[in-house]
Formats: sequence, C-alpha cells, structure tokens
Amino acid sequence: MKGDIFQAARDLGAFQGAMIAGLILGVLYDGLRVVRSILPKWRAGEFISDVLYMLAVGTVMFLYSVGTLGKLRYHTFFGTVFGMAAEEMAFGRYFCRWFDRAAGAVKKWAEKRVRDRYAQIASFGEKIKRLFVKSTKVLKKSKKLEKGLES
Repeated sequence: MKGDIFQAARDLGAFQGAMIAGLILGVLYDGLRVVRSILPKWRAGEFISDVLYMLAVGTVMFLYSVGTLGKLRYHTFFGTVFGMAAEEMAFGRYFCRWFDRAAGAVKKWAEKRVRDRYAQIASFGEKIKRLFVKSTKVLKKSKKLEKGLES
C-alpha cells in the first residue's frame, strides 16, 4: 500500500513537470511562429522548421520521461500535450494576435519611412543632375534634310 502511494506521488510530480515542459515547448513554438511571420513565406522552410521542432519535442519528452521515471509512461506524454495545449489556449493565441498587429504596424511604418527616404534621395539626385548636366537644346533639322524628306 505504501509503495502505491509513493508511486502515485512520483507519477503526479512527473505529470506536473511534463506540463511545465509542455508550456515551455509551447512558448518555443510561439517564438518559431514569430520568426516565420517575419521572414518571407517559404513552404520548404516552414516544413523543415516544423520537423525540427517536432524532433525537439519528441527528444524532450523522451529524455524527460526516461530521466524522471526510468521508463516511458502515459502521464508524462499526456502532461506534455496538456501543457502545450494550455499554453496555446491561454497565451499563444493572444500573443500571436498581438504580435501580428504590432508587426503589421511596424511594417507600415517602415514602408512609409522607406518611401519617404526614397523620395528624398530621388529629389536629391535630380538636384545634382541639374547642377552638373547642361540642358541640351533640341537640334533643328537642316534645310537640306527637310528638302530631301519632302521629295
């Protein structure tokens, strides 16, 4: 009987630790989503980053489970999954929405600044061109050429 109570307490502690690991993995995935939203869209890059992330999740789950209890247990797997789900529902959705809005505002601000700077550089280039390039007069056609064209 005593062994069962201690085993249950150990399993419960492992479940709590797995939930914390799941929360951390969820935050890492949110960071990955932020990086993907900043970079240009590239399907192969998204696939590669998702595969690497899932490999990292599997490695963390395996090492945590084997490291705490010495064998794989269902409660460590479900604890990690529940932790990731809780992070997504509590923090992930709102953080990504907020970040998308902030990134959109920064992008609009940066595009406006670039347009303004480009316009300033273009007008400066025109001023320099006017200083150094003399205006060319339109050449008039010679009378001989005009007579040749009429006949």
